[in-house]
Amino acid sequence: METLIEITQEDREIGLQFSFTNPGALPQFLEDLPEETMDQAIAREETNKEYEAADLTGGRFRRKMVDVRSLPVNLLQTDYILVGVWRQKRIQTNPGAVRGKPYWMIRFRFRHKDHLAEYRTKIGEPAWQEMETKRPALLGELVTICSLSFWQMRAWRNPYYQDHQVLPSVHAVSLNFAGRKPLYEWDPPKKLGDEDLPAQFEPDFVLTIG
Repeated sequence: METLIEITQEDREIGLQFSFTNPGALPQFLEDLPEETMDQAIAREETNKEYEAADLTGGRFRRKMVDVRSLPVNLLQTDYILVGVWRQKRIQTNPGAVRGKPYWMIRFRFRHKDHLAEYRTKIGEPAWQEMETKRPALLGELVTICSLSFWQMRAWRNPYYQDHQVLPSVHAVSLNFAGRKPLYEWDPPKKLGDEDLPAQFEPDFVLTIG
């Protein structure tokens, strides 16, 4: 199988960001960040424009459905460890009818095992032990997100900032998922296995990282 996203030794972190427009599809029991205001949304957009990020997909997946069901297992086979999960209600800044409408961002943060010690020190031992306890359940939430839908995807290799400074030759990979296409949400519900999915639910790509 073709590797769609190549991870290098310079990638200290991998971030997965899923954007939901349907609050009923959100996983529960995740830590909530404060709700975003429009001013904060615009500031975030401007900050993102300043990044000298490398587009790892080059528009290849534009309007394409990507099967990410193997992503959690794929990540567990790497040297990256889940260190944080957050959920935040945000505001659309894109022009047009969607501007000002809410969506929900869920972000999973993975860090290379060789750099866990400094992160553990930074967040403190109580927070780290809490994360250790919650990690299996949070990985379960990731499995659920990846198993129930196909996604449109873009991927970036960003500069890595530490104490507001760019670290030379260090990067963070960001996999951004939007345009969720549920696989099993029919009205009325249908009981189908993967082998029975209709043609419109066949993916254009199957995501693998390596």
